[in-house]
Amino acid sequence: MWYGAALGIVLSLILGAIFIIIFYVAKNAVYDGAGKEIFEGAISWFASLLITILAFAMLRFYNIEARFKYKLESAARKVRRGSWASACCGPSKLTISGRSSTGVMCNWL
Repeated sequence: MWYGAALGIVLSLILGAIFIIIFYVAKNAVYDGAGKEIFEGAISWFASLLITILAFAMLRFYNIEARFKYKLESAARKVRRGSWASACCGPSKLTISGRSSTGVMCNWL
């Protein structure tokens, strides 16, 4: 369930460590002149890739309110057709003080 979040944190830490190592190993040679432009270009491409992936992930949630409204209305129509309690909960067997009775029991009420 939380594997994606953990993976994202681990990847962020790894990338941060890589940039720190490159900075201290190469000193200013990588971050001066043409190296600086290449570095900025690579970071820009990487950022645009991440933003594109995020945009496609967000498209899955497009019009989500209308979809849930349709699902709720569909469920409400099913409830209106039959008994309210039996439509939401179904029949169940209830035992009280050794006596057995078949009826409708809603656990969420």
